[in-house]
Amino acid sequence: MCSSLEAELWGIFEGLLCAWSIRITSLILEPDCKEALQMIDRARHSTRRSSIVEHILRLLNQDWVVRLEFVPREGNVVADYMAKRACGDDLIYHRFVSPSDGIRSLLHSDGG
Repeated sequence: MCSSLEAELWGIFEGLLCAWSIRITSLILEPDCKEALQMIDRARHSTRRSSIVEHILRLLNQDWVVRLEFVPREGNVVADYMAKRACGDDLIYHRFVSPSDGIRSLLHSDGG
């Protein structure tokens, strides 16, 4: 088990890793956890870092453009839906290749 902050940081790391692995060159990542973003920002100017934040910083320092922007949970309904759907599963990692019907519905209602 891990804390919700650790889960958010792992989600940021996995998202960055996935984007980097498919050679995305410009990315806007919109987490809904201010505390995670603040922790990453503070770590840029510190030598004391958690392991996962260190991995995030290494990815951010690659040859690409990444912007991390806070989005309130209410504005991030698809990510919230995916997180709730994953809760309780015994799987450690979920990778969605295509959107489920539930996600398609949320995207359609959001105008996306």
